[in-house]
Amino acid sequence: MFRLRIIYLLTLFICGASAFGQTINARITPVISVNNDSLYLDIEVTRSGMATFPLGNSDFAFRITDSRTSVPGLSSPIDLAGITIKSRGRWDATADTNYLPIAFDKSVDNSTFILKVRTKTPRSLATLSNSTIVQSNFGPTSLVARLATKIEAGACLDSIKLEWNRNISNAAPVGYLNAYTFNITNSTYGNSFIPVSGNNYIKLRPTIVAPLVGAASLPQAVLFTWYSVPNVRRYFARIVKNNGTETTFVNIGNGNVTEYRVQTRPRDTVCFTLFAKSSCGLDSVQSGVACGTALECPILTLESSNVTLNKNTPYCPTELVTITIDTAGKNLTRPARFSFDNGLTFTGSNTFSFRGTRDTTLRVTYQDGDFCPANTTITVNVPILRLTQANTSIAMNLVDSICNSSNVSLAYTPTGDNLIYTWTTSGAGTFVDAAGGVLPTPAIGTPIFYRPAPGETGVINFRAFNDCFGIGANDNVKLLAQPDAAVLADPTQLQGNSFPTNSPIRFSRTTPVAGEIYDYVFSDNLGNVLDTNASTITRTFSTGGTYRITLTVTNGSGCVDTASQTFRVVENFNVYLPNVFSPAATNPLDQTFRINGTGVQEAIELIVFDRWGKEVYTESNFTRAKNVGWNGKKDNTGDLQQTGTYSYVIRGKFVNNNNFEKSGTVTLIR
Repeated sequence: MFRLRIIYLLTLFICGASAFGQTINARITPVISVNNDSLYLDIEVTRSGMATFPLGNSDFAFRITDSRTSVPGLSSPIDLAGITIKSRGRWDATADTNYLPIAFDKSVDNSTFILKVRTKTPRSLATLSNSTIVQSNFGPTSLVARLATKIEAGACLDSIKLEWNRNISNAAPVGYLNAYTFNITNSTYGNSFIPVSGNNYIKLRPTIVAPLVGAASLPQAVLFTWYSVPNVRRYFARIVKNNGTETTFVNIGNGNVTEYRVQTRPRDTVCFTLFAKSSCGLDSVQSGVACGTALECPILTLESSNVTLNKNTPYCPTELVTITIDTAGKNLTRPARFSFDNGLTFTGSNTFSFRGTRDTTLRVTYQDGDFCPANTTITVNVPILRLTQANTSIAMNLVDSICNSSNVSLAYTPTGDNLIYTWTTSGAGTFVDAAGGVLPTPAIGTPIFYRPAPGETGVINFRAFNDCFGIGANDNVKLLAQPDAAVLADPTQLQGNSFPTNSPIRFSRTTPVAGEIYDYVFSDNLGNVLDTNASTITRTFSTGGTYRITLTVTNGSGCVDTASQTFRVVENFNVYLPNVFSPAATNPLDQTFRINGTGVQEAIELIVFDRWGKEVYTESNFTRAKNVGWNGKKDNTGDLQQTGTYSYVIRGKFVNNNNFEKSGTVTLIR
């Protein structure tokens, strides 16, 4: 595929350019698209002798004439009325805001066209000299615009004439193509139209290229193929075979054809030359010569065991019978053809379906390729037996509803001849056997269980039927929601990984649902709460140890779930001392320095020091330190101690024999 590009130059020399060593040229370039359906006119300007060139108000006027007519532009294979701006270059308003957008105008008879390039109009005469000429840096060639129009399909013409009007004003400033008007009403534009080419004409004639032909060997044939070539109206071929003794010419078809098969004898060589003819008169090209050698027909290995039926007999009178032929590894070189007796035939596939109404024996005939003989015949017995009315009765003992547990047992007792059984579900669960294996199509006579998806509700349906005679029965099991009896002790009450003694602990149902009934049972059988609709209970433990709470949830459908949680309770031992006291306090508990704590043995050592390190109070009994404490006097009976900060140290053991020691300061206020 080639692009026809014809370039004609019109050079316009601008007044004053030689004084500055500058030249500004303009040209129009016609370009025909590769598929001969569009004509593009590229209008460009070029410069030399300067880094930038100024370009101001300009008109690019041209006309197209078909030499076959006396009226310019009429009856032309070019759509003159449809000429439009396809793309703009430097003068696009979005690309260079110093210029106004390009305008495009046509004469009444669509024979004369003007591309108008304008600068922005200055706001005042004072700025005219600075506004009409704008310097811009860009390459040696700048596209002004590309115009486009359609070419008539199949146009074949050598007489399209393109003329250019240069109408240059000698009074224009340096660097201007300053020739413009604002309106045109007829087919003339001044008197200075000149052809843009030496011979005056543009060819409208599609170009075709020679197709590249390849050859592939087949049994008793050669296949020639090629890629589609643009602008081809028809293909012809010269075929030489029988070792060069036979030559034929063939009309192959239109340009959409891309292959041709030649039948010949095995091991015979066929040579093929393709001729491509275009839509313009006798324009044509030819390909190179492609040759290929035909193959022998294969020795086939198809056997009767390779032919199978889709179902076991007998068949229902209206049932579809499908025959499948396994051709894998059977020495086939191309898709095979199969045919059967009794008028059954199919081609290009290895399956065939038909409806049978009587016993019959089908003889399968196999043919490889298009030209090899039918050299394999296989006899296949296909008994097609018409069913008689069957004894069909269906009884089931499925329960109406069942809770969603891990496996739901499904019981059924259908009886009858030629029954088909189906299990379906509205949910996402699976049918399994007693061992938990998935049953994609559960069979009758085997234990059937249903494994629901988490939280699944819906309907399980069982159907037994004999479609041949329209007999069937259904039964349904409603799957009820199963509660989830998860229980959680309040994690905010944890101290470390355990809960403390003598502190209320909250136990909650994690996802309560309205209408549920709860049983909370503890492993020590203390604090149990039964038959309650409260989703949270509270219990206090006085003794440390490991405990378990069991929650049983019963929902409104009567479905039950049980869950347990184990937790640990530890003794909460500690010693607390205040950091300030005052004998003048109104609260008696704040008038002395007292100890508080849990799990502390009676024998302790408590010493209080003044700021010089002298002992002012000692105590060896926890009960007295807790109930009496230091009253702010020397050993509680001596001299009054002054307001200030005192330090202390206390040592002792908890009831679990763990030692403790604690020190700090306390402030005495008088």
